[in-house]
This record gives sequence, C-alpha cells and structure tokens, in this order.
Amino acid sequence: MEYILVIGAVLAVGLLSVPFLKQSSRKRLEARLSFLTTRLSSNTRQLSMTTAAKFPTDYQRLQQQVAADMAELSKLLKSNDQRLPLDLSQSAWDLVEESQALLPTQGVVERPQLSTSTGQAQGLTAVQLKKQVPEIWPILSNIQQDDAQIRQKMLEKNLPNQQELLAVHEANMARYQDILEGYLKIKADPKAYYQAEERLVKSQQALQRFDEELDETLRQINEGDMMNFEISLRMMNQQ
Repeated sequence: MEYILVIGAVLAVGLLSVPFLKQSSRKRLEARLSFLTTRLSSNTRQLSMTTAAKFPTDYQRLQQQVAADMAELSKLLKSNDQRLPLDLSQSAWDLVEESQALLPTQGVVERPQLSTSTGQAQGLTAVQLKKQVPEIWPILSNIQQDDAQIRQKMLEKNLPNQQELLAVHEANMARYQDILEGYLKIKADPKAYYQAEERLVKSQQALQRFDEELDETLRQINEGDMMNFEISLRMMNQQ
C-alpha cells in the first residue's frame, strides 16, 4: 500500500500523453515480430516433417532458411529487448530455441538471461522458472510483464521526476527479488530451513500482494493518458 501511495503521489506531479509516433512505432515493431515468428514457425514445422534421406535438397534448404530466420528474429529481439512486451519476447525466444534444436549446430543463438532476480534466480529463463515453481509462475509472469510495462511507460512520458519514479520502482523490485530468491532456496531444499511450509505460503501471499500493487500502479499511469478521453466524453454528453 505504501508503494502505491508513493507512486501515486509522485505521478500526481503530472503525466504526459504517449506520443502518437511512439505508439505507431511500437505497433510496427510488434507487426514485424509477428511476421518473423510466423515465418520461422512455418519453416520449422516443414523442417520437422522433412527427412534428409528422402529429400536431401529440400532438407538442406529448409535448414538454411530456419537458420536465417532464427538469426533475423533473435537480432530483432535483442535490439528491442526493452520495447517489446515480456510475454511476446519470451514466446518468440521459446520458438527460437525449439527451432535451434532441429539444426546440426547447437548454441548458434544464445537467449539473453531473464533479469528476474539475483543469486540463484539469476539466469533462469521463463521456461525454467515455470518448471521450477509452477505454483507461483502466473504471479511471477504478471509481475514481470507489469515491471516491463511500468518501466516503458515511465521512460516514454518524459516526466520531470522520472528518476525519482524509477528509483521507487527499483527499490520495490529489489524487495520482490529478495522474496523470490528466498522462495527458490526454500523450495529447493525445505528440510534445510525452519518453518519451510509456512514461509513458502507467506512468500506466495507477499508476491500476490505485490502483483496487485503493480496492477494498481499501471492503472494510475494509464489514467494519466485518459485526460483527453474524459474531456471529450463530458463534452459529448453535454450535447
């Protein structure tokens, strides 16, 4: 709750509307991502159904095409890491890894580490986290997406108090990372810690509350973009 109040108080200084050009640029980026993932998925599917013994020429051609598609898609993902929604980028990286498994040379494209936390959690991909802690993965996924959106929107709005906003958000994300780190340690070896079950439950509850606080922060930020909408709506109702 204190986090929401702090963010809300700082945001009250004033929010600027997201420029149309930035929205248009983001839409073009997401459209390009959709095109590349669709093409790679199609070629990967064809490659998986083609045998080298029966169709050596087609098999070699598809391998080359998949490798080229992977390189182009991974380049787009890496160069636009902070601009793409987390769910879209992680889904695209999952496809890259799936496609790479069909090629004779492994490790051609390296997936960037997902910065979810420090220590044990550092370097875990979304897929690995989902396998390790499926019971809290929906919460973690929401927090990661909210974090990316909040950072993006704060940077886009060019606020005079932008650094203060980011500092508050960073401090709270650090606390989240501490909780996640502890949860992973206890989950990996519960017998090594006192009151393991109780602490896991409390950690889940804390993560859930933090997810809800981030949702509220996003709503407050988005409400700043609705000023023109509210004015126009009132004017329309008066007619």
